[in-house]
Amino acid sequence: MAVFRPPNRGKVKEKIMAASATNTNSTPPAGADRGATTGGGLVAYLNGVREELRKAVWPNKTELIHLTQVVLMIIAVVAVYCGVLDGVLGFITNRVFQRGQ
Repeated sequence: MAVFRPPNRGKVKEKIMAASATNTNSTPPAGADRGATTGGGLVAYLNGVREELRKAVWPNKTELIHLTQVVLMIIAVVAVYCGVLDGVLGFITNRVFQRGQ
């Protein structure tokens, strides 16, 4: 099975590193001086969430299908493992308590 690697991972990381290296401004982040004010807090937060979601790199359809298959396979393997472990431990427990009678 091929290992999935996001296509732009290195480029995005380079952009983030370059942006943080050039940001030498020591001012606090926007909204840090708000204190106890309540006006526009929720609206500003939701606007920030919208902006961050626009920056996200979303998988295309084939990547989404592939990753979904990987997750379902991992779930199936873990379910089988837990079932076998439960059966073995149940068998051992039954044998131990039947011997004590």
